[in-house]
Amino acid sequence: MVGNWEIKVSTSGMPQVVASAMSALGEKLMGAEYECIAYLGEQPVNGTNYAVLAKQTVVAGRDSENVVVLIFNKKPNMPEATLVGIERVVESGAALGGTKIDVTTDISDDLMNMWKEAFEGWLGMRITPFAFLGTQVTKGTGYMFAAEVVPVVREPKNEAVIVTINPMTKEVHMKDLLATKQEGMLGYAFTWLKNN
Repeated sequence: MVGNWEIKVSTSGMPQVVASAMSALGEKLMGAEYECIAYLGEQPVNGTNYAVLAKQTVVAGRDSENVVVLIFNKKPNMPEATLVGIERVVESGAALGGTKIDVTTDISDDLMNMWKEAFEGWLGMRITPFAFLGTQVTKGTGYMFAAEVVPVVREPKNEAVIVTINPMTKEVHMKDLLATKQEGMLGYAFTWLKNN
């Protein structure tokens, strides 16, 4: 039986079995390099699934950068975790509105001020950014963050999301990084009002 994801965001560490599998990726997957942004959490399945948010640099053909979720599985009777999935969650390129990947877990004061303005007065959840992922030019510029959402309820189910903030249009979009079709927020868009 597949369980829900237990979100345990960490930008400074992960279970050893996942760290070992991450370091072996370069030897096993040719044509791309992976740099860990954050460990996201785990899910009980046949063994345990582990999720890692990573920057992917494709070196075969044309160079491009993406942000991906890597899913590793560690079966009870196996000594190592194996990679079972790679999902692109942010793809670079001019064809997608000029998306530029610029990953950092050291979020600047200017970006944090934009974040605070966008979420000022929100009720019902705590949203904490743990990485800045880059920008996308559409109508204005969308600033993309990875964040952890904690609902303010008795038994919260944390979620890891991508948040895009567009200061020009005053819009905030959220997309769950680990949701299935049956669970999670999947995608929300909000417009915030600024009191002048």
